[in-house]
Formats: sequence, C-alpha cells, structure tokens
Amino acid sequence: MPIFQYKAFAPGGAVTTGVIDADTTRDARNRLRRDSLLVSEIHETRAIRNGSFAHVDAHVVVPEYWTVEQAHDAGEEMSPENYFV
Repeated sequence: MPIFQYKAFAPGGAVTTGVIDADTTRDARNRLRRDSLLVSEIHETRAIRNGSFAHVDAHVVVPEYWTVEQAHDAGEEMSPENYFV
C-alpha cells in the first residue's frame, strides 16, 4: 500500500503534517477529511531497498518566493553525502 505525505489544516486553522497509508491519493484525502482535516498538499512517497541502501523518492515543497538557486541549495543540503559517510 502506498504511503502519502500530507500537509493539512485542522479545525481552528492549525497546520498539521504527517503520513498515511492509502490505496490512492483520493482514498488518503477522504480518510483525512473524515478526521476533519482539510488537505492542502499530498504526495506519494516511494522507497526502494537495494541491499543496505534505500532510495527514497521525495517531493520537496519550497516557498514560492525562493529562487531556483535557493531551491537547488536546499536539495543539495538533503543529499545523502551530507548524512552518510
């Protein structure tokens, strides 16, 4: 079952983030709506394990006012070279 990462508004306007297992994006949105969450962003997260390595396909959302250079710099900071030796 796919895993979806989401950002949503809770009752009262508080922003919440998390992950949810669901068959489809629509199913994930419906389940979150039943929990009174209004989804503003949702992305499927995929991971593939190959021996001792895991490849994670992630979708990163940056502020709309960032330049392309700032977004690339943020992506470089998340590079595996910065976490594993």
